[in-house]
Amino acid sequence: FTPFDSAIGHFRRYNKPTLSSLSPAGCEIVKLDYLDSVGMLASLSNRILLHQSIPSLQQIMFGDRALVPLSRVLDPLTLHKVGKSILGVWRKTT
Repeated sequence: FTPFDSAIGHFRRYNKPTLSSLSPAGCEIVKLDYLDSVGMLASLSNRILLHQSIPSLQQIMFGDRALVPLSRVLDPLTLHKVGKSILGVWRKTT
């Protein structure tokens, strides 16, 4: 969880085990997939190489226009094992 997360209204971050533990009663997990593997690498690079905790507007726009489409191609190749976001899908069982 970073200052950027807070600035855009996020309250917490999850990984697959923590999100899985919050499954609603009477539901089963259909899918938990990480998304935006390229964006995760870009965020990490931004912090380590540029020492910025919050990306600039230009960096965000570049991410949306270039990195997200690239992640859409690469995420299936990584079997959704890494990424900046998690997609969770549950099915009601009762």
